[in-house]
Amino acid sequence: RLVAAARERARAAEMEVLEARGDELERDFAFGAALQLFEDVTAALSPDERGRIFDGSAGLAAPLLTAGEVPAEGQQAFSITHGLHWVAANLAERRPLLLAVDDAHWTDAPTLRFVRYLLQRVDELPLAVLVCARPGAGGPQERLLARIAGHPLAAARTLAPLSPDAVARLVSAGLPSLSDDGLHRACATVTGGNPFYLLELIA
Repeated sequence: RLVAAARERARAAEMEVLEARGDELERDFAFGAALQLFEDVTAALSPDERGRIFDGSAGLAAPLLTAGEVPAEGQQAFSITHGLHWVAANLAERRPLLLAVDDAHWTDAPTLRFVRYLLQRVDELPLAVLVCARPGAGGPQERLLARIAGHPLAAARTLAPLSPDAVARLVSAGLPSLSDDGLHRACATVTGGNPFYLLELIA
């Protein structure tokens, strides 16, 4: 919901919004989330616009974004990362840009490396990056997310649990015929105020 609200605010500010969502079954597909971010917008460009967006070092990402050619690890993957940075920079020159990555704990590691690489340079661009993830992802994703959150340019936020009043409001809305103070307290206790768990419990 917060990502959706951020997208709405960005569009209201006349920013271009590019988004990706991690998926548990796709986390091993290198640069899969990066493709989600850039593939549609670059495919919709006119030939002249495409030439400008892929000009210079940005052309290193063209095989990925135009033909879906996924590189192996190593120097070729770094070249794609560098190229994606310049694709983002060139797109941001046209219009301020928001890159939103949701469920980043399921996002492939090469895309998260690209996000970290972009963070090193984002203060020079009319561009914002929003990354949302659950803690405890494990593996390279958890390490990369920690590095992203700890970057000097990042503002990391951890959501507080829902208050007892908020839990009561949601339970009352979802289970009006059963709702009472005892049920509200029980739901708050077993879910710990986690909105996802609470909505699943109500369902």
